[in-house]
Amino acid sequence: MNEDIFGIDYSSNGELTSTGDLMLVSGLDNAKQAIHNRLLTDIIIYDYLEDYGCNLDELAGEPTNHNSLQLLDLIIKDSLNLEPRVREVLELECSFEGKAIIAEMSLLLVDKSVIDLTVTNEGGLINV
Repeated sequence: MNEDIFGIDYSSNGELTSTGDLMLVSGLDNAKQAIHNRLLTDIIIYDYLEDYGCNLDELAGEPTNHNSLQLLDLIIKDSLNLEPRVREVLELECSFEGKAIIAEMSLLLVDKSVIDLTVTNEGGLINV
């Protein structure tokens, strides 16, 4: 069922099947991957895709203070509000750890399922 809503795509972390083919992700796993990829893709990368991506790199290395955390929260929520799979951001907790940006979130998806997701950006390196 979720496959119909969230689709199927290749695994963006390069996982292979036992036969050497690229692994596929579907349903909620594909929704999580798509949201993760959106947040870790700089907006300028795919300038032909209007409103795709997020400018997390602009804040990498910023000190943790009220203003930088508010801006980070705003940048992430703006990006998530443009994500067609997300109905609502239920919770969002952002922090800086050195140059890394960490965003822990709980999201209500369009199929009314709730997912928890942690996205870490370490200056362009992707970790989940």
